[in-house]
Amino acid sequence: MSCAGNHTMDYTHFLDTLDALNKHGIATMGLGKDIDGAREPAIVDVGGTRFGFLAANAVDNLPNFHAGVGKPGTVPLKVKTRSNGLTTSPGIPPISYTTANEEDLRNILADVKKLRPQVDVLVWSIHWGLAFNARRAGGL
Repeated sequence: MSCAGNHTMDYTHFLDTLDALNKHGIATMGLGKDIDGAREPAIVDVGGTRFGFLAANAVDNLPNFHAGVGKPGTVPLKVKTRSNGLTTSPGIPPISYTTANEEDLRNILADVKKLRPQVDVLVWSIHWGLAFNARRAGGL
C-alpha cells in the first residue's frame, strides 16, 4: 500500500498506522520515520514472482510532509510548475510546465536501480494531481 500522499500525515499517529498495516501483513512504501525508512521498497512474492514497489509524493502541503534526515514523512519528489501566462484568446487556459527537483529525481532513480535486480516486476507510484481546482471541487 502506498502511503506517499500529502494527507498521510494529517493524522498525528501516522507511524502507528504504518506499524499496524505492517503487523497485519500489508506491505507499505513511501512513508517512514526518516528518509531512509520512507525510501525502503515493499517486496512481495506472489507465486514465485517477486514484485517490488516504490512510491513518492509530489504534493507537499504545509507543513512539510516530506521525510528528511531524522524527520518522518513521505518520499519527496518536489516539483516546480510555471505557466506561459495568459493567452490572447478568450477561454484558452495557459499552458503549465512542471519540472522535478533534480536531487529528488536522482534519489528516486537510484532507488529504482537498487531495487531492479532484486525483483521480477518493479512498480513505481507517484502521488500527484490537480490540487485546489475549483471546477473539480464543485466551485464552478
